[in-house]
Amino acid sequence: MDITSGHKQDDKRGAIITVDEPDYRLFLQAVLLSNAGFYLGKLLRAVHEDEKKANEVISTLTRLTRYSAKDTGRQLSTSECTPLLLSLFLSPSAVQPAKDLLLQLAAGSTDIRDRLGETGVIADLTASGKEEEGEGGEDGKDKPVYRASEKERCALLATFTQDAWGRAALRESGALDVLCARLAEATESTAEKATILVSFRN
Repeated sequence: MDITSGHKQDDKRGAIITVDEPDYRLFLQAVLLSNAGFYLGKLLRAVHEDEKKANEVISTLTRLTRYSAKDTGRQLSTSECTPLLLSLFLSPSAVQPAKDLLLQLAAGSTDIRDRLGETGVIADLTASGKEEEGEGGEDGKDKPVYRASEKERCALLATFTQDAWGRAALRESGALDVLCARLAEATESTAEKATILVSFRN
């Protein structure tokens, strides 16, 4: 079965069969029960420089995330690929599916938000949010170059309102002011306003 399309091939007839939604969901459940998120995270780290292969992994992860962001995020968080997902999200050359994947994971997975929090992304996005490179961290490695659009930056920041530590970090870093400013500026996007407003309910 093709996990990205929900189709499978009949070996006897060579025909493509559309799988019923309940069967497809059971298939996705079985895939996650095999800890696929962990292995796909490892695979993404290995092939991320190959655009075609990376996009295939991202497409598969997106399907799994739509089925269960909680389980997919939990498995991915143990594969040490969260910094890579963040790097892809912030890269000026990143494809939109890579950005959408991280937003879906951050919105639905406590484990992914925890791993993102460990990177210091809230303070960094709040402080820069532009094409600036942070100074080296304690481990001597440079932080990512933050090149997310204002809309993407605020969408990611808004996901951290779900956790107590996230809300504290948003207050302390000044990110709440960033979100409020974006709410006032996003006059043409009802969906974006709704996302920010809903995050404030926490």
